[in-house]
Amino acid sequence: NKRDPENSLTSRQALTTPAFYLLTLANLLNVFAAAGLNLHLFPYLTDSGISENMAVTIITVWFFCGVVGSVFAGFIADRLNSRLVTMLCFAVMAISVLLLPAAQSISLAFIFVIVQGLSQGGMLTMRLLWPDYFGRKNLGAIRGLTHPPQNLAIALGPLIGGVMFDLTGGYTWAFLAFAVGLFGATACVWMAKPPIVVAPMEPNQIDKGHD
Repeated sequence: NKRDPENSLTSRQALTTPAFYLLTLANLLNVFAAAGLNLHLFPYLTDSGISENMAVTIITVWFFCGVVGSVFAGFIADRLNSRLVTMLCFAVMAISVLLLPAAQSISLAFIFVIVQGLSQGGMLTMRLLWPDYFGRKNLGAIRGLTHPPQNLAIALGPLIGGVMFDLTGGYTWAFLAFAVGLFGATACVWMAKPPIVVAPMEPNQIDKGHD
């Protein structure tokens, strides 16, 4: 359901559509979980008895898989459906984070970062939804409206993860919060239907309408 670039919505029009708020919320929940996991994964691994050197290796593999996953997700989204690929990636990320507390060995940690890293390609396909839904002409103005709350979500992810660790003495509840956020992002994208905008009438059509 890609929108014709010549039939783009203005930022004011975008603000009147449910899709704008659903995609904005999906993005906020996604970056909230991603930022929290980025900060807390390393200390979680070392607290699980994995050496710092090995934890660095695991984190490196994680980021590398994220790059590979972005390439594959973009490739698949161009040939299938960016909305479907985004939902699939978010759901896999959520399940992997939900199971992360069980990954307390080196082998399980590697399995986690490979699966979770590859599925992070959903962060790329999420960006593809904006031009698909609203066109490209006013994309900068529309996306600019989402940046202030996005920056807040990026700050809240690590903060809430740290607070939960201090309160419970572990990362289980923090990872549960991140997983819930990703499941919420999946649901938001599922509910976000592309806006339907009536194309403007041509001048000759308007004249006919007055006849």
